[in-house]
Amino acid sequence: MQRHSHAQLDQLLTLSDQMLAALGEGDWASALELDRRRQLLLYNPVGTEAVDSRQRDLLNALQARNEALAVLAARMLSTATGSLRDIKAGARASQAYSSV
Repeated sequence: MQRHSHAQLDQLLTLSDQMLAALGEGDWASALELDRRRQLLLYNPVGTEAVDSRQRDLLNALQARNEALAVLAARMLSTATGSLRDIKAGARASQAYSSV
């Protein structure tokens, strides 16, 4: 069975941190590119070394980052959805005002 090496897990953590930062800044293009790279590495492990305590720690940290990414993405989607509703409501109000 193939497993991620320490270096790959470190790289996954780095990509996850960079993705969190990009999402926090609203840089969707960078976040999507970082996610593409992260997904490629996540699903294409290279190596056959057994899981040791360092890997287990890195995997736990990676899981925490993935959970943080999911929460942040859900919040951003909720905010974007709310913003769209506000824009539509503003457009309707503007139309109603201009027709008076």
